[in-house]
Formats: sequence, C-alpha cells, structure tokens
Amino acid sequence: MTATTESHHNPRLLSRRLRSSEGVIVESFSVRREPGRVAVAGELDLAAAPQLADALASFDGEGPVTVDLAETTFVDSRGLATLVAAHHRLGGQLRVVNVRPEVRRVFEITKLDDVLLRDA
Repeated sequence: MTATTESHHNPRLLSRRLRSSEGVIVESFSVRREPGRVAVAGELDLAAAPQLADALASFDGEGPVTVDLAETTFVDSRGLATLVAAHHRLGGQLRVVNVRPEVRRVFEITKLDDVLLRDA
C-alpha cells in the first residue's frame, strides 16, 4: 500500500482510502454520522482518530450519542482516548455498542468496558 489517501466529500461520511501499488483503492477506515449515532468501520487508530473526533464534536448538547463499532476491526490507544474524551465532553452520554470480541478485549484490558460499552 502507498501512503496516498483520498477522502469523500460527503460531510456525513468521512473515510480514509489507501491506494495499493496496483492502483486498487482499499477502504481502511470510515465514519458515518447519523442523528444520535456514529458508525465506525475499519481500524480506529492514530491516523483515523481525528476523523472520529470531528464526527463526535458535532454532537454538542444533542443528548445521548451511540458509537457503533460493528464494522471496527481494531482500536488502539488513540482511538480509546478519542472515545473517552467525547464521553467526558458529553457528560457521560456516549455509549459504544456492537463491539467485536477482539476489539472488546481492548476495552476490557483498559477497564473501559464498564464505562463505555453498552448492549445495542
């Protein structure tokens, strides 16, 4: 994969795409914002966390926000920090749902499962 990235111009969908050496575009991360909800797909890492932060920042004062990680395959410390910061900024009104077992383990190890995870 090359470092070339492309972004959608749709304000409700933020994504990062990588172009392989063969010219094939592979979706590596996307955030879809809906009323009261953000759906995250791909790897939530250092490079992707700012896109999630931008999507979550637009929810100031709108009540509870759900972050759906059903299509998220990886979360690193920056991804977790982004979720925790939004949780605090929203007065504890952020909940994370539909977490895959391999991603859930990261929340369990960091003891954030009791704080952020909720059943869908």
